[in-house]
Amino acid sequence: MVDALTGTRLKLLTAVVLISGLVGLAYGLVLSLNLPIGSDLERMAQFVAQGMIVGALFGSFEIFYVHAPAGERIRRLPFSLALLVKTFITAALLIVAFLIGAVLLFTDRFEIPDATEQFVRDIGFAFVISLAFQFVLTIRLVIGGRVLRNIVAGRYHHPLRENRIFLFLDLAGSTAMAEEMGDIGAQSLISRFFFDVAQVTAAYGGETHRYIGDEVVVTWPVEKDGLRNARCVQSCFAIADRLDARRAFYLREFGRMPAYRIGLHGGHVVAAECGDDKREIVYFGDTVNTAARIEQYCKEAGEDLLISRELLGKMVLPDGLVARRVASVQLRGRDGMMDLATVDRATT
Repeated sequence: MVDALTGTRLKLLTAVVLISGLVGLAYGLVLSLNLPIGSDLERMAQFVAQGMIVGALFGSFEIFYVHAPAGERIRRLPFSLALLVKTFITAALLIVAFLIGAVLLFTDRFEIPDATEQFVRDIGFAFVISLAFQFVLTIRLVIGGRVLRNIVAGRYHHPLRENRIFLFLDLAGSTAMAEEMGDIGAQSLISRFFFDVAQVTAAYGGETHRYIGDEVVVTWPVEKDGLRNARCVQSCFAIADRLDARRAFYLREFGRMPAYRIGLHGGHVVAAECGDDKREIVYFGDTVNTAARIEQYCKEAGEDLLISRELLGKMVLPDGLVARRVASVQLRGRDGMMDLATVDRATT
């Protein structure tokens, strides 16, 4: 079964390969105007195939390595050093891609006059296009794929009503942690912790909306991903499993395990694109505020995870998870009472 994150990466890779094929076609057409290579359909198909080979190798490296957990070491390098490393690897991949093309597609590539010069020219062109892809993928990583798509498409240029689930996750005891570890040490732990959380929530279809100090906000569209197989709830337990698997790392690097609280709620919000010098998609409405209040109530209730009964009633929990009523409370900013529950792993 392909998880949401892998599915997204496969779609992105497909897009890169197809666009690369179109770039290869355009390159072949331009060359046909200036060089005696002919412009027949078979020849143009070869340029398309060559472009797709380039896109497949380069895209796989960027999407399934650099922007995946395996590429964490590259992403954590200083920007200039990371760019240098990626540049060398990209250049090597392009050489491999064009050698594959020379064997499978352009079998006469090295028999024509100025073959070396043309080979270098082709690699140089592909390298420039690859840098453009790298730039787009980097921007996507910084602001999020969904935000980038929607800003480009203008989806939220005018306010839009949506039905969404919000997860507020707050690192517990961050003030005391900062006093013990120092600001730099505490921030290092928070950055590492948020990285691990993002790996899980993305795999369960969640979109990181924003980071606020020691808190992260994740959201799911209800109609698409949030309720299916109770993904938003399952992600909470997957976070716990990932942290437990990395316990030795946290104890070795930071001398402690991060503790956290989660609040979940869903409902209608208004989404809109805001800002000028920095564009951001912002969600307005009682649903967001209520999810934040539920997370804040976790401490008073003595629970690490609280979910509104309203949201819980819309989903079917998978085998192995059971709901438990916690309280009926009047949250700050709300008029009526709200039933809250938690979810536990079933004991055998």
